[in-house]
Amino acid sequence: DWFRRHVLMAIISGKEGAFRVEVSQCSWLSHFPPENVFVFSDRVAGAGDDRTPHEWVLGELPEGVWEKDGDIYSKYLPNGYVQQVRSAGQGYSAGWIAAQFRFTQALEHMININKLQKAGRLSESPGKNSAMRARQSDLDYMWFMIIDDDTIINLNNLVTRLKQVSNPSIPWYLSRKGWGGAGHIYNLLALSKMKEALPKCMETYMLKSFRASDAMLLKCAGVAKLATQKEQTMSHCPASNLGAKGMISNSQVSFHGKKDFYPPVLLATWRVHLYYLATYCRDPKAGELAAEWSACAFGSCKQHGCTKEKNALMKSRWKEVSQNGSSKTIPLFLLQ
Repeated sequence: DWFRRHVLMAIISGKEGAFRVEVSQCSWLSHFPPENVFVFSDRVAGAGDDRTPHEWVLGELPEGVWEKDGDIYSKYLPNGYVQQVRSAGQGYSAGWIAAQFRFTQALEHMININKLQKAGRLSESPGKNSAMRARQSDLDYMWFMIIDDDTIINLNNLVTRLKQVSNPSIPWYLSRKGWGGAGHIYNLLALSKMKEALPKCMETYMLKSFRASDAMLLKCAGVAKLATQKEQTMSHCPASNLGAKGMISNSQVSFHGKKDFYPPVLLATWRVHLYYLATYCRDPKAGELAAEWSACAFGSCKQHGCTKEKNALMKSRWKEVSQNGSSKTIPLFLLQ
């Protein structure tokens, strides 16, 4: 109930996000009040408002930015953003780049919802859950959170952590070095400072020279002079990195599933189910299986022994235990 009264959360998604949000709704996301959660996606019309109980908001590019022929353009980069990132050795697509702009759109959306709440005009807020919010007289939004669609949040640990950060006169920004998969959390004062800084940050760090949203938001936190808290409780790594003990931690707020959300569909569903059992039920066996079956991550999340070959071997093993190539059943018997 504390989350319902005090926190708004935005999930940033893309073309594949309908499945990711749906499988989350069948596990950890079902614990969150739907009127407090917004999903930003470029597939709202295709997904439909009723696929999950949350409000789906159509992702929009900022003014002066447009998409054409598989690339994103602006007056600052007339040759295209895809061209720029690929010349720097990065293989990002136009769809991924477009999704980066949704983080600022989500911030602006939550700023507007909070403004209407403070003015007693929540009935005017957009979305199918506006009436549900307007009927609640005890709302006092104090925290605002943005996560990726492959992030998993433990609600109890989140509420416990936010209650510990008690001084509202400090503009708190909680993250794990700004990494988007771990999540971004702002208190009300930090959100107001971000509102003032965002236009300049967008122009400097995304439009003139493209950076990923997490890099831009971390830079902007410095511009806005936020009190940046580098949270050990927020992880941008999957279960393969955290290990069995990390999965059943009583303080871990966020987990970044990464490739654990990749197809085959039932394998992804099984993996997310293991995250849920480990993080919410603190089931040691589920924690062990989550770490064992988690896809290897690379970069700063890489663990010793994780290879592409190991990922391929896990998929092969999955086909055996799930019967008929992961299209028939989920092997819940492994938990026994």
